[in-house]
Amino acid sequence: MRRLLAAPAVVALVLATTAAAPGSVVDPRNGGRPCGATLHAHLDRLAVRVTDPEPHQTVDFALWPRDDPHDRTERPGVRINPAGGAWTSMPGTYTHGRTYTWHARLSDGPWSALCHFTVDTTPPPHPTVTSPNYPPASSGPSPADEPGTFVFDGGGDPDVAGFEYGFDEETPAPTCEVEPWDDLTCPSPFDHPGTVRADPTGRAEVRVDPPGGFARLFVRSLDAGGLRSEAVVYEFITA
Repeated sequence: MRRLLAAPAVVALVLATTAAAPGSVVDPRNGGRPCGATLHAHLDRLAVRVTDPEPHQTVDFALWPRDDPHDRTERPGVRINPAGGAWTSMPGTYTHGRTYTWHARLSDGPWSALCHFTVDTTPPPHPTVTSPNYPPASSGPSPADEPGTFVFDGGGDPDVAGFEYGFDEETPAPTCEVEPWDDLTCPSPFDHPGTVRADPTGRAEVRVDPPGGFARLFVRSLDAGGLRSEAVVYEFITA
């Protein structure tokens, strides 16, 4: 089934400069992240940059589930902004765990290379937390003269890509930024401090300097799309 969506009245986007042939559609991004990303937000936002566009040219977008290319939705005639970028919204129902494919083209040119993203709308399971040198508070105080080693374990769940940790109960999640001309840039969930990627077994080990006295370490699992589990609170005491 092929669907055509009307082009929005105004679209605008600023994208980084990349060397390419004139009249090419380059730098595809979905949900503010590169091709191949796992997304849980901004699923319907597709963007490209056009090198040296002509005044009359517009951009066509097309999107479909990778496993069902006949279920194709097209958005023709998207205007190119003065910075040479174009973005559009492709509304629809996006299914958890499903991969979607899209491409774009100038109105009188060939389709670009394929871009993919995978939808993840389910948070990962919470982790377990242990420490070889700072046992739980119920075991009594620990020496405070050495960094704490803490082991986070996702229980082997493949949805656990890493962990977020800190001594503050609420750690702000990284947010997307809207640049001039509506250029949306969304960071990786592991681009901010207090995060660590899991190893192939779903575990990670960190070393931190704990505060004195009674301490509470808050740890959450992270999936590849940036969804967070509920926090696990690891309480311990330093002498």
